[in-house]
Amino acid sequence: MRNFKKIKETYFQGNLTVIPIFYSFNPRKLAKKDAWVKNLIYHEVASSTEDVLELAKKILATLLHLEVNCVDQETIGGLIQALDSKQMITKHGQKLVTVLQSYQAISKNNVNARVAVLYTLCCLTSSGSRSPLGLIRISDLSQHLFQKTQLNIPINTYEVDIFEMLTLLLIQGK
Repeated sequence: MRNFKKIKETYFQGNLTVIPIFYSFNPRKLAKKDAWVKNLIYHEVASSTEDVLELAKKILATLLHLEVNCVDQETIGGLIQALDSKQMITKHGQKLVTVLQSYQAISKNNVNARVAVLYTLCCLTSSGSRSPLGLIRISDLSQHLFQKTQLNIPINTYEVDIFEMLTLLLIQGK
C-alpha cells in the first residue's frame, strides 16, 4: 500500500501517467480512499490471452493519445486545415490533403477502408520510421493491419485509433 500512496502523490503532482489494470479484481470493491483510480481510464482483465492483448492495445492507445496532445494538429480535420492553408509544408503537398480528406469522408464503421487509406498515408510518408514512443516501426504496424483487412480479419477500434494517431504523428514529423 505504501507504493500505491506514492503513485497517488506522484500522479496528483502531474509527474506520472497512471493506467490502472484490475486483473481478476472488481474495481468497485476498492476502498473509498482509493476510489480516485476509478476516475482514470482503466481496464479490467479477466485472465484470458485475448483480454491481455486488448489491454496492451488500450495502453498503447492511451500513451499515443498523450503524444498526440503535444503536437500542433491533434485531429485529421485540423491537419487538413493546416496543410490546406499552408501552415504546414510537407513534401507531399496536395496529394496528402486529398488522401486525408478521403479518409475523413469514410464512415467510422467501414474499418477496412479506413485502414487501407491509413496504410496509403503511411506508404506516402513513412520510411521505416519508429513510432514516437520508439515501441514499434510504423511500417510494420501498417503492414500488419493492412494484411488483416486483406484477409477480412476483424480489426477493433483500438487498432484503428492507434493507426490514426501514429499517422498524425508521422505526418507532423514527431
